[in-house]
Amino acid sequence: MEISRKKLVGSYIAVATLAFIVGALLFYPIATSKLWFVDVNMQFREWHNRVDVTIIRANGEIEEFSTPNIVVTIGLKRIRNFLNGNASDPSNATKYIALSNDSSPDASWTKLPNEYTSYGLERAEGTVTILNSTALKVEHTWTCTSDNIQVQCTGIHWNSTSNSDGNLFAVATFTQVTLNTNDQIKITWTINCKSG
Repeated sequence: MEISRKKLVGSYIAVATLAFIVGALLFYPIATSKLWFVDVNMQFREWHNRVDVTIIRANGEIEEFSTPNIVVTIGLKRIRNFLNGNASDPSNATKYIALSNDSSPDASWTKLPNEYTSYGLERAEGTVTILNSTALKVEHTWTCTSDNIQVQCTGIHWNSTSNSDGNLFAVATFTQVTLNTNDQIKITWTINCKSG
């Protein structure tokens, strides 16, 4: 009886030791992976630039959500040109907001592929508010003039002409919403030029 108890305790210790070693071997590469740390950091930085969406239904109900955006390649080029002193027309500010039902935005876009030019959802000049030395926000509220209009994409431009090409600064998608007559959608772009 004494011998089998010692064997049983020894077996428990052996199993626990083996489990500890296997767990350490499996967890150590994940815990020390640089990719894991970079991923977490990148997700945090993405929210420096975001789009806030507010839906005001005709019945008074309000829906709100936020999403990160992508600064497209020509938008980055525009920043470069400003920094290089090539922007000679400050009145042509990046403050015009467009809407569409496009999905899967890409850095190669130069406009929203299917920008709305009707339904009361045409490109509009947003109200600009300087937040601090590195950030500003641009916002506008539209009132829909038709029923069953789906929206899930917004772009911010430096040209006021609806559906004009070659002036898209950044783009973002959000949860698709269906707007009906007299529903409102408010888009607020927050752009922070602070690095990291």
